[in-house]
Amino acid sequence: MEPIIKIKNLSVIYDQSLSSEVRALDNINLEINPQEFVIIFGPSGCGKSTLLYAISGMETHYFGEILIAGENLAKLSALKLAQFRRNRTGLVFQAYNLIPTLNVLTNVLLPQIFKGASAFTRLKKAKKLLGKFGLLTFVSRLPQFLSGGQQQRVAIARALINNPDIILADEPLGNLDSKSALEVMKILKELNEKESKTIIMVTHEALYLKYAEKIIYMKDGGIIKIETQKPIEVGESLEMGGEPAGTRHIKVKERIDKYLVSS
Repeated sequence: MEPIIKIKNLSVIYDQSLSSEVRALDNINLEINPQEFVIIFGPSGCGKSTLLYAISGMETHYFGEILIAGENLAKLSALKLAQFRRNRTGLVFQAYNLIPTLNVLTNVLLPQIFKGASAFTRLKKAKKLLGKFGLLTFVSRLPQFLSGGQQQRVAIARALINNPDIILADEPLGNLDSKSALEVMKILKELNEKESKTIIMVTHEALYLKYAEKIIYMKDGGIIKIETQKPIEVGESLEMGGEPAGTRHIKVKERIDKYLVSS
């Protein structure tokens, strides 16, 4: 299978050649296949989000190559890059990033406005997505009057409205309680398994690693290991991963210990 994402010798350096120079990413090489569920895992400050934003086209000051479906992002004009972000990727953030002065419906259909879709088309698509995620009764509500889990579902609906191939999620469960986190994780898994979306999710929580088929371990701006596995299914318990709770907690600890030793 031809990778949908190819990254070659990618580095992101801030304050280059100054005493304050920081290598946020250091010579990253990576391939991601279509329809994979990928987790980028590591401690805070290791470069996970920088890598995600580089893939999204939001981080443009880098060395090396990023190819998405054969397109070299560095060679795209500002307009073409904006079109790429709008049509090929959907972004989900830890802080939801909903516009507080717009209601739920308008937040979701906003990308369709930028795309130039008709009012009928964008309303139809937005309501279909909101219905899918159980949010139709909240269409007129402002984000501040929703729970964290509801806001994140709205954010996912917004990310999906242009039907992108790739969903990029930056710590999407970080602000959620365990029940809401499970609901959002199941949505992401279903998007991957039932709608063939490529999911790339950043997290520092080992609890969620069982959901991925590819895990990219990062530390200090570099990839230290790439691991593949058979992920758990959508219907299996997030807390237990299909295993007794005690066994699950032991295996999470073993995975963290192994990661720390290997790094």
